[in-house]
Amino acid sequence: MINPLDIFEITSKVIKIDPQRILADWDKRQMPRFKDSPIGESCKNAIQELLHMTISLGGENRGEIGVRYLDFIEDLRVDDALLYTKIKQLNCQKELLLDHITCVQMPNFEDQFASVFRKRSLEEKKRELMINLLKELKYVDHQNQITMKGRVACGMGMNELIITELVFKNTLRDLQPAEVAALLSCLVFQAQTKKELAEFTLTAKLKEGINKIREVHSKILSLELKYQISNDLGREEELNFGLVEVVYNWASEKPFAEIMELTDVQEGIIVRCIQQLYETISDVRGGAMTVGDPELQSKMEEASRIIKRDIVFAASLYTQREAYFI
Repeated sequence: MINPLDIFEITSKVIKIDPQRILADWDKRQMPRFKDSPIGESCKNAIQELLHMTISLGGENRGEIGVRYLDFIEDLRVDDALLYTKIKQLNCQKELLLDHITCVQMPNFEDQFASVFRKRSLEEKKRELMINLLKELKYVDHQNQITMKGRVACGMGMNELIITELVFKNTLRDLQPAEVAALLSCLVFQAQTKKELAEFTLTAKLKEGINKIREVHSKILSLELKYQISNDLGREEELNFGLVEVVYNWASEKPFAEIMELTDVQEGIIVRCIQQLYETISDVRGGAMTVGDPELQSKMEEASRIIKRDIVFAASLYTQREAYFI
């Protein structure tokens, strides 16, 4: 059975073949004992004719062999007004497409096309799996409509899932603004420190918050493995609590020189981390506005205020020079 999508063009050339013999030859070679048998004469002749016509149609001498593509409007006499309009549009788009497609002339085009097709198919499959994960977390419903959680996640600049889960689980509600800032630093700090987490001086709520964030992160990783979105078992290291103590003290309005004594991380890295943290806190504040949580929104505004001070947010000499020239 030939489907409409299998037909690219209809030509004026008619090839005389014996379809019954061709089908019989095909059916015979589907049997295990005849699978290596050479194709029959009727099938071979049909293939040669089609190959010859294909090569001829691709060359400049198409008209010399009396072969042309039939026009749906002129040759097939389409008289339906709507179909006539659609065919006209299709012909214009096809000509425009063929004028710009040069990739078909590249060597090994079929192999390259197959490779790209496989890649795109895998990407589409991954997209479907990600949607299934979002459905389980209730970011989209069964009709693929975005839910409230989904709208909150869309407003996040990074770490969308984990931040949204923290908002909806009220993980940050009972914390002080300085504690919120300290815990969220685990999402933006990427450097390494020689100090172990056990060496930090942390409040009981900070320790509890670290455990809750790890639980949320672990759940997300488990779902990604379940839906085969990720097979990276080492992603637990994405959470980096190496600056929790530093950020907590900075948010508690301790001098920068004093917090530098708490860590072996370079000054520039700390400054950059706190600046990125400010953006993350702004995302959480936006999420609180979306869900209508004024208490969390107020807490995020306070967290933003207490970390945005002094040398960390002072314009650098480089920035000042750039601003001068602008």
